[in-house]
Amino acid sequence: MAGFYEFQPTLVDLFQNGFIARQLEEGLDSDLAFRRQATEQTLDGRLGSTIIIPRVGRKAPVVQPLNVANLTNNLDNGLTPSLPNSETYQFQLSEWGDTSDVDTIGSTAASADLVRVASRSNGVQAAQSMERLAKINLFGCYDTGNTWIRGDLGAPTLTSLHVDDIRGFQQVQVNGVLTPVSSQNPLPCVEVMSYQGGVSQMFNVIAATPDNVNASLYPASSVNQYGQPISDGISGVLTIANLSKNTVPVAGDAVVSAFAPKIVRPMNKASYNVLQAGDACTLGLILDALARLKSNNVPTFPDGTYHFIHDPAVMRQLFADQQFLIAYASRYKSEEYQDAQIFELLGVTFIPTTEAYVQAPSPSLGVRVPIRRSILMGAESLLQGNYQGLEAYMNSAGMNTIGGVMMVNGVAQIIRPPIDRMLRILSLTWTWIGDFTCPTDGTATPLIIPTASNALYKRAVVIQTAG
Repeated sequence: MAGFYEFQPTLVDLFQNGFIARQLEEGLDSDLAFRRQATEQTLDGRLGSTIIIPRVGRKAPVVQPLNVANLTNNLDNGLTPSLPNSETYQFQLSEWGDTSDVDTIGSTAASADLVRVASRSNGVQAAQSMERLAKINLFGCYDTGNTWIRGDLGAPTLTSLHVDDIRGFQQVQVNGVLTPVSSQNPLPCVEVMSYQGGVSQMFNVIAATPDNVNASLYPASSVNQYGQPISDGISGVLTIANLSKNTVPVAGDAVVSAFAPKIVRPMNKASYNVLQAGDACTLGLILDALARLKSNNVPTFPDGTYHFIHDPAVMRQLFADQQFLIAYASRYKSEEYQDAQIFELLGVTFIPTTEAYVQAPSPSLGVRVPIRRSILMGAESLLQGNYQGLEAYMNSAGMNTIGGVMMVNGVAQIIRPPIDRMLRILSLTWTWIGDFTCPTDGTATPLIIPTASNALYKRAVVIQTAG
């Protein structure tokens, strides 16, 4: 006689064999935070898979008086027309999704409603998938342009060096458009001495080539078909020119782009590979990041605060910081303190997440401690683009004749009734078409905002700590 073990192995435990309880206990979910910070945009259809959006900057203030002699000399009154600088950012549309099949007859023997199980699992998977995409894109802009030289991948030379992560070194802004680096469009960089025997010098990056096999130590958000982590970083070779000291770069030294976003570390350390035990997160680091956002005149979120996304271990580090405890003293009786939930302090909203990047130590390469990455964000530091064509397609005539379609936060939830010979296999699918991106603010230079930085990405600051 056939038994339930002929069903899919992942479903066997859900079937009633006379000895398990007739109930369903749910597994653990992530605390999501990054996607919730994204500003959503609707992307029109029929515009192609790459949608480029322009952003207009500001014209420099005029502080010199007009020449009175020219005011009546000609039709221009001595004035020369000028236009504000502009820049662009883009959405690269892609489609994500997954599906589940439910045996509706087998479901009658299960200890729980398998349709409900599949629907709930799909919803959690869709939310967590978009959370990962949001995080990858956010840190792919604000945690780049700042890396270190890897000696294990090949010794540096006067013309090339191997680095742990080439993101942030692949493009430079030309007339407001991100353009691949080249000898015609070089990216100015600085090497910062990290250890005794290192060297500090300037040079240009004229090419950034990824390795055939990615060896970056940057944390992974997914695995390959063999279950091996796929790093979100990209190790590779930087081709360099015009070294200011004409000295071979030194393994272990930091490499920082002239237009890199601000990354805050304890003791102002140049790269994460030199962080040590005790380099914890403090209120001082958060205030440093806050000062950078305010200096760039980054707007707050609608609640009037900047948002600090962190993992639970970082919050534990903060509670060991005396400066933080003094600032927090008035809240010791609050519900937020007791439950370690979201709270606001000094114009910053603290938001915990279990999706934060945590990098494992690599002692053989000199990274001896775990690296934690928190981020302080301002408004529109992350944008979510939802493809309008997906909803239009799902609602088009003839689409729902044999199934049901629901749109939830830009995600299509599709239920297809059984169409097999025995009318027993129900299909539940989710899909989303869109992209996450971070807009540049390269036109907001110190000429426009005197306290601004030269970073292309100004609306968030990453804080790297050990622990």
